[in-house]
Parts: sequence; structure tokens; C-alpha cells
Amino acid sequence: MIMTIAVDASSRVVSIHEVVRGLACDCRCLECNEVVVARQGLQRMHHFSHASQKVPCEVTPESFLHRYAKQLVRESLGLQLPPQPGHRPDSEDQSSWWDFDSVKVEPWMGNFRPDLAAELMDGPLLIEFACTSFVDEEKLARIKQLGIRTVEIDLSGLVVTPSSEGLLEIKRSILHDATIKQWLYPLPEIVVGGDTLLPVESGIQQESSVHLPERQRFTIQGFWVDLRVLEFGSVVVRSVAYSPAIAELLKRLSRRYAGRYVAKYKNWMFPAWAMAALQDELEALADGDSSGLSRGVDPSSQALKPSFTTENLPDVNGYLDARLILRHYRTGIAPACLPHGSFKARHYGIELDCDALEDFFRGSGVELLGVEVVRIAGKADFVYVLRR
Repeated sequence: MIMTIAVDASSRVVSIHEVVRGLACDCRCLECNEVVVARQGLQRMHHFSHASQKVPCEVTPESFLHRYAKQLVRESLGLQLPPQPGHRPDSEDQSSWWDFDSVKVEPWMGNFRPDLAAELMDGPLLIEFACTSFVDEEKLARIKQLGIRTVEIDLSGLVVTPSSEGLLEIKRSILHDATIKQWLYPLPEIVVGGDTLLPVESGIQQESSVHLPERQRFTIQGFWVDLRVLEFGSVVVRSVAYSPAIAELLKRLSRRYAGRYVAKYKNWMFPAWAMAALQDELEALADGDSSGLSRGVDPSSQALKPSFTTENLPDVNGYLDARLILRHYRTGIAPACLPHGSFKARHYGIELDCDALEDFFRGSGVELLGVEVVRIAGKADFVYVLRR
């Protein structure tokens, strides 16, 4: 068998036409991981061969597709997806392109690892690829428990042609063909006799009217500040009446919690992981009574009360902040600042560099006893159970 694809030094799948000639290609075999040579002579078809002169490996379509699909989505930072259950596009093309802020490969989500976890402004999206085996009932139950939207991409029908043209066709199918993708969560709608019904498992009653997410209202320096959690986790904060002091306060919160201003709606949008922290911040700044304090006081001059306080104090739920612990390890403050005995540290979303933090734990004698899935204000998150 002629090998026309390999893995380069950055672990990307590449074709023989994308690399330089000879050992300078710095590639390895996709199957056995041995060093390969790029043969690009004038007489024979261009191909890779093992530097050890061993017989060419047979690249299995399943392993290649699975690896290549994850690479494509991670590099493209987006996917064409069918309509999400409960959403009906007005356009003739029912599918739509979803842009991702970031993509993580096989992150731990409690007790299982999805193929990819994409982060969007309104919350995460899990992506599963299926070649010969599809998501089973056990894994689907875990996904439902987390309540994180999940899509599965069926790669079983793709024809693997190990050439530049073949890779382009596979790329087109994986990224842009919505027909090979299906939603695992939320559950698909059921159509009976032309009527659309919500799935029984969803436990949601159908209503004819559309309702805004429930509002939490805080009175800060005499001004109302509203917080809403959108359908899939994004947090929206808005000052009902304009105040330069409140606007400055919200700017400071946006810098701290990765928020952005949405001019169209005159509000600030934050990622899902920031919800509990924002609640704590706004509660700490809220007036003690409905009359409020003097409007002459600038709330931006007040110290923001951190929702996860210092390195050795827990938040209101009793958890340390795992992101802060990682920062302290990198600056040399940890592990001395960590409490002795058993304690817990919350991830605050999927952006935490778990591998780096767990390496620090192992190297400093902090024992990782397990990972728990918790729900805080209706949203799933992960918590390390630790002992020092």
C-alpha cells in the first residue's frame, strides 16, 4: 500500500503534496508513529515511506477520519449544523454556520471525554464523531445530566481517498454537510400529523407565547441592574437607566469575566461560566435597601468583592477557584497558599488547562481524589476533590 498521508511535527494530518522533500518533512507514520521520508521523485508516484525501510503501514479509515475530523474543526473554528431543536430558521436553507471562540480536544467532562468541546458566547457545544461506533445510551445519559448541547457527526459514509483532492472532499463533508450531523441534546422534536411536539423526556410544556428568561434585579447606588441567563448559558447584564458610574462598573466586570458590550441591545454579554461570579459581584455591590445610597458615590471607586476571594478562601458554595490555583502555581505562590486537608476547587467552565494543573498537583504532593459534576444555579460545572 502506498502511504500518501502522514502526521507532521505539530501533529497535523498532511498529504504528501503539502510537505517538503525527504526527511526535512519532519513527519511520522499515522499508524505506527515511526519517522517517514517524503519521496517526491520524478518517476514514481509521490508517497511517504518509513525511514527504517519497513513495509508501509495500512492506514485504517476509522483512525484517520477520527483524527482528521478533530483537526479540521479545531482549525476552522466552526461547523455547518442543522437547526437546533426548538429553533426554526426562516430561510430556505435550514442549516447554519456556527462560529466557535475556541475548541478543546477530548477534555474531561466529569466522568467522560467528548471528542471536542467548542466554546461559544452563549455556552459550550460538545461534538462527537462516529465511524463504526456511535454514542451509546450510557454516554447519552451523561450528556443529558450535564445539560450541555451536543451534536454527533456520522463519518461512516465518507469515502477515504488519500490524496489532496480526497482530503478536500472529506473536509467539505465534515465542515459543511449538515446531513451527516444530528443533535443528541437538546432532544430532537417529534412531528406527529404535521404538529410539532416537544420530546417527552424534556419535561417542557408547549406554550404559544415566547417568554424572556427570568430576570434577577439588583439595586446598585440607586440604579436597577438586571441579570438574565439565556437559553444555553450566556449571561446578560444591563443597567435599566444609564449611569456613567454603573457603566464603568460593568466595564470592569467585563474585563474580569470576559464580557463584551452588545450595542444593539445596550447590554453586556458574558460566557456561561461567569454566571455565579457575576451574581456574587452584583449582590455584594447591591444596596441594603430599596432607597439605595447616595447617587453621588461612584460605584466604580468601590473595591469589587471577588466571588472567589483569596487563594485560601472558598466561594459562597465552599469551592476554591481552580483557575486561580493554576495562576498561583505558575507564579510560585502555590502550593503553600493551599489549605491543608481535604478541599474542593471549581473549574468555572471548560477553559481551564486541566492537564497543566493536574501536573502541578502531582508534582507538589496534592492528591486528586476525583472530579465531581455539580449544578450551580441550574448550570453544570466540574469540581476537583483534593487533599493536601
